[in-house]
This record gives sequence, C-alpha cells and structure tokens, in this order.
Amino acid sequence: MFMRVLFIVLYHRYKTARENFDDEVNKCVNQSLDEYLDRQLKGNVIVFSEYSESKYGRARENIRNL
Repeated sequence: MFMRVLFIVLYHRYKTARENFDDEVNKCVNQSLDEYLDRQLKGNVIVFSEYSESKYGRARENIRNL
C-alpha cells in the first residue's frame, strides 16, 4: 500500500514537472520564432496592407503549429 501511494505521488510530481518544462520550452520557442520572423520582415522591405498582415499572421501561426 505504501509503495502504491509513493508511486502515485512521484508520478504526479513527474507529470507536473514535465508539463512545466514543456510550457517553458514552448514559451522560448514562440519568443524566438517571433524575433526571427520580425528580423526577416525588417530585412526585406514589405509594404504592409491588410492582405500582407493577414498573410504574415497565418504564416506565423502555421509555423507555430508544426
């Protein structure tokens, strides 16, 4: 019985730590992706219109979803 409780507690701590780690990694990846895309857009002369902004937003979302 004690081993079962210990296993459940340790598994819950592992699962929580893993979720926190995944959240931190996702936050870093999204921030790096935003910076990269911003540099790419600044490097190329792009005239923003509603079309280009929506296209840029869709491209950013598509890359994030990979």
